This record gives sequence, structure tokens and C-alpha cells, in this order.
Amino acid sequence: LPISFEGDVHKQAKLIVRKIALDVFRGAVDRSPVISGLLKGSWNVGVNVEEKQLGDGAGASGKRFAQQIGKFKLGDTIVISNPVEYAEYVENGTPKMAPRKMLLSSAIAVRESLGE
Repeated sequence: LPISFEGDVHKQAKLIVRKIALDVFRGAVDRSPVISGLLKGSWNVGVNVEEKQLGDGAGASGKRFAQQIGKFKLGDTIVISNPVEYAEYVENGTPKMAPRKMLLSSAIAVRESLGE
């Protein structure tokens, strides 16, 4: 009897990649400073494309994540981004403001949790 594990391995690999993306995404959201909530609510995930939707209320980022991540297939690129015009300044800092590294520190934390 031939036994094939290819389907199971493929399914598990997709779940692992989605979980990693979710952890990085959640970390970036959690690390976002809140004044108006726009920055925190505007995180997006795209599959093979950068999504640019601004936040529209509590939980908006998570809902968009769930909608987009379902499109993911092995071989695709997951893009986590924030279209708020000042997001880059908060992430990378300015001459007058220290960087917050919301996305980078989240990615590093997830990598370290995987033992890398």
C-alpha cells in the first residue's frame, strides 16, 4: 500500500506560515503606540501585494488579516504593512524621536521564539 504524506505536509506548512504571520502581525499591532488609534488600527496583511486600507475602528486590523490570510498558498509572499503616513517615522524614528520598531521587533521576537 503506498502512503502519501504530501497533502498533510502541505496543509501543515500552510498553517505554520499563517501562524507565524499572525504572530508578527499581532506583535506589530500590540507594539503600536495609541493616541488616536489610527496607527494601531491600520495594520494590513496582503498576499503578494501591499494592502493600504486605513483603520476604521476597533478590531479592523484583525478582520482584514483574517480576510486576506485565507488567500495564502505556499509560494506566496505575505506583506505586513501600515499605510498611515507617519507609520514609517514611528517605526524608524526621526532625528527628534527614537524608533519604536513595531514591525521589526515583532518579527525578531517571533524568529527568536522559533529558536532561530
